[in-house]
Amino acid sequence: MFEATPPSEESRVMTWLILLVVVGLAAKLFLSAKLFITWLDSAKGKGKLGELVVSNRLKELGPGHDILGDLTFVIDGESTQIDHVVLSTRGVFVIETKNYQGKIFGKAHEPQWTQRLGRTSFKFQNPIRQNYRHRKFLAEKCGVKEEAIVALVVFTGKADFPKGMPEGVFHPKALVKAIRETTDAKLNNAQVHTIRRTLEELGTTTRDKTAIHLENLKARHG
Repeated sequence: MFEATPPSEESRVMTWLILLVVVGLAAKLFLSAKLFITWLDSAKGKGKLGELVVSNRLKELGPGHDILGDLTFVIDGESTQIDHVVLSTRGVFVIETKNYQGKIFGKAHEPQWTQRLGRTSFKFQNPIRQNYRHRKFLAEKCGVKEEAIVALVVFTGKADFPKGMPEGVFHPKALVKAIRETTDAKLNNAQVHTIRRTLEELGTTTRDKTAIHLENLKARHG
């Protein structure tokens, strides 16, 4: 019989190093996954997830629709972000996205709406009024009448409206249908091209805009 050769000191050290690397990678992956889950549960994470859902839905519109996303503008020294803009000869569709759960209560004219999760309620800014500001700004900057700017709000997640959705508010699937069913031509192809170029130039996110936006959010929400 052959006697087993005991592992050398070098082999034992190498084995321990490999184990340490494996354990380290596993710990890093665990922490990364934990951080990712925490981020998804944050307001920012939920917002980005909602925007992604809407972005994928808007791709269903097909040819004849230019889609821009995550535009940042500075209006009177304050920043504002527009989640999505769809450009077509039928108009400029300005979309505000909300990724909310639970029951939503609110009317078009009310300054604040209510989200109810079980026995807990939260107030938030009326997204229709929020998007109206976007509409007026884009009409001015793009040199078109306000009638050419269509303001829409979309709720992703499992938001439920027990008293019915206000006009202009949709779930993602219905949003695409609403855009398709807008048939009146409001712009020509040259105008659409010019508006796209204007929005890309004005709406590009920069460090300065991001800094202003973060300061605005801090001032609003503390």
